[in-house]
Amino acid sequence: MYNHSLTIIFLIAILAFSPAALVAQEADFTHSAPLAPGMAIKIDCRAAKVRLIGTDSQSVDIVAKGHPAPVVAAGESVLTVTVPESGLKRLGPEVSVSIPRNAAATVELGVGDLEVEGLGGLLEARVGVGNILMSRVSAQASVRTGTGNVRASWRAGDVLPEQCRLSTGIGDVEVGLPREAEVRITAETGLGSIRGLGPGASGTSRSKSAGAGDRSLALAAGIGDIRISRGEDGDHYGDHWKERRRERARAHFGGGGGFFVSWPDRSYRDFNAATVPHGYPAVGKESHAWGGEGYAQFNRFRIGGMGWGQKIEARSSLDDTLRYATYNYGYGGLTLEYVVLRSSRADLSFGAMLGAGGADIRLARAVKSDITWDEAAGLDDYREVSVVASGLAGMPMARLKIRLLSRLSIQGHAGYLYCRSSDWKYREDRDLFNVPRLDASGWVFAAGPHFGF
Repeated sequence: MYNHSLTIIFLIAILAFSPAALVAQEADFTHSAPLAPGMAIKIDCRAAKVRLIGTDSQSVDIVAKGHPAPVVAAGESVLTVTVPESGLKRLGPEVSVSIPRNAAATVELGVGDLEVEGLGGLLEARVGVGNILMSRVSAQASVRTGTGNVRASWRAGDVLPEQCRLSTGIGDVEVGLPREAEVRITAETGLGSIRGLGPGASGTSRSKSAGAGDRSLALAAGIGDIRISRGEDGDHYGDHWKERRRERARAHFGGGGGFFVSWPDRSYRDFNAATVPHGYPAVGKESHAWGGEGYAQFNRFRIGGMGWGQKIEARSSLDDTLRYATYNYGYGGLTLEYVVLRSSRADLSFGAMLGAGGADIRLARAVKSDITWDEAAGLDDYREVSVVASGLAGMPMARLKIRLLSRLSIQGHAGYLYCRSSDWKYREDRDLFNVPRLDASGWVFAAGPHFGF
């Protein structure tokens, strides 16, 4: 059914994932401007890696590397730093913003990592997809990432904020504190563990509190672990985490596979439109399908394969004739993915499937009554035709995997399948003309277990 050359698939994959297509030529941008007392800073980026640093200077200094360059606009009370839409071919720039230590700052970042250091003013930060690293922040702070890890650290002698909230939807929250720090800590996780609050902590395994004092620290993770370190580990936590991150980046190998159920398939509508007018029964509603997947992972790149399919049958009776319709379809191909988030409990990846899809179609007609051998052998009372329809298939997709046990995860993926049958064969690869179009294009959702490491 899949008679298309794999050479085309690999060429498309190479072009789609070529680093030259993703990374634009770098350029430097610098900007310096005084900041009046009472003015706040707002940083708004769709895609960028942002570093925000508090200094003793009374000016704002911006250094950016990459495209597009930031746009700086000064209002009456707010200085805004905006990175325009970078497009699919660019990953966004690296932006470093140095501001007066006590200035208030707001950060809105769509995709990318955020690092904050040495701020003493009000801080509000929201990241869609990316990690947040925070150190030596002494004023009220509220930071959240939808998908990513949050890490915060304070050394001995640092002033802790009166109120600080660190949260993530999918990812881990890790905090390093000096041993003598007096702070009230509350921690909540939907799926994960809480460690480091000590034996005096109260609450349940998913919601705990401990400590006392006029400083409060609220930690929350939807899916992920919460870890608190104190003492020497806490004093050097930021350095330790950076080293662990570099160690993980050097080499990470994994792999595995599993099965899933996907839905829906839409090409049955075109199939019914072509067969029902000839007296054949309709094959029913949108169906689910069973499939399997597997991949090998090195660092953040995955290569593997996936496929799914289903067989639908229907029969009808009209006068003295039985009619049968069988629709057996399938899709599959090579998968290439990049893991944008990797935490202890979950990971999120984006990629694409490149392959083929098609259907085996069988139409049959027979009389209801019993017949003789001569009638059966002569095909006088039975007619059957089988055709094969196939075409190239492609599907950009996102995959979320949540770890349940050390070797068992539950995962789901969503993608938009492009597949239209363009090649029809009948009886020993004879071409078939004036054929209907089977269009399976549309959203596909799937979920199932994954076994591996």
